[in-house]
Amino acid sequence: MSGLRATLTIQSGGRTPLWRRLLPALVGFVALLSGMYALASSERGWPSIPAIDFNLEYGPLPPGAAAEQSLGDMPEPLTKAAVWIDRPASAVGAIVRILQKSGSEQVVLFEQLVDVQPSGEAAIGIPSHVSVVGSGIVIQVVNPADSPGPIYLQGNRVDGYGAGQASINGDPGSGDNDLVLQLWRRSTPRSVLMSMLGTPAVSLLFLAATAAALIVGAGWVSLRAARMVGGALPEAVIVALLIAGSAAWVLFGVFNALEPWPL
Repeated sequence: MSGLRATLTIQSGGRTPLWRRLLPALVGFVALLSGMYALASSERGWPSIPAIDFNLEYGPLPPGAAAEQSLGDMPEPLTKAAVWIDRPASAVGAIVRILQKSGSEQVVLFEQLVDVQPSGEAAIGIPSHVSVVGSGIVIQVVNPADSPGPIYLQGNRVDGYGAGQASINGDPGSGDNDLVLQLWRRSTPRSVLMSMLGTPAVSLLFLAATAAALIVGAGWVSLRAARMVGGALPEAVIVALLIAGSAAWVLFGVFNALEPWPL
C-alpha cells in the first residue's frame, strides 16, 4: 500500500499544471498573430529612380511660372516626391504637383504647397489613395503668384530618367537637361522580395519553399525540444508557436532596418 501511495505521489507531482502550458501557448499565439499583422501592414518608402547630381540651374521661374519634368513608366505606387530649389531664400514656398498625361492633356493627380527647406528640398507626401502608377508621370513645380521673386531649380546636363524631358511653362527643352528630383516607392516585405527575385513566379515559388522549410524546421526543433524536456505533442506545439512568433517579429525588424540597395 505504501508503495502504491509513493507511485501516485510521484505521478501526480510530475504533471505540469494546465496554466503553465496555456500561458506560454498564449504568448506564442499572440506573438505570431501580432507579428504576421505587423508584416502584412508594414510599408516603407524606398528610392524609385537613380539619383543624379546637380550641376545646372534651371530657371529662372518668375512668380506664377512653372517648370516640369516628365518621366517614363512608374511600375510601383509612389509615396513621396521631392525637387530641389537652388539657393533658396528664407520663407520660400513652392507648389509641387504630380500629373499624368492623358492623350494631349495633363491631369493633376495631387498637389501641395510646401515650404522649401534650407537644403533646397521641396517634398510632398503622396497619400495612399492617390494611384501614381503607369506611364506619362510629370512632376511640376510652380513658383506661387505671390512669391517675392524668381526661383531656380537644380538641374543636370544629362538624361537621367530615360527619355524624360524638362520644360518651363510648357516650352520643352532640348532633352539634354533634367531636373534633379527623387521619387520614393511604396515597399512592403512582399514587394521587396519580389523585386529581389526579379519575377513574380520565381518569388511565389521561393515563398512557398521558404514557408515549407520554416514549417518543417520549426516542427523538427519543436519535437526535439519537447523530447528534451520529457514532453510530447502539446509541448511541441507550444515551442512551435513561440518560434514562429519570434521569427515573424525578427523578419519585421529586418524589413524596417534594411537599407535600400542601389538602383
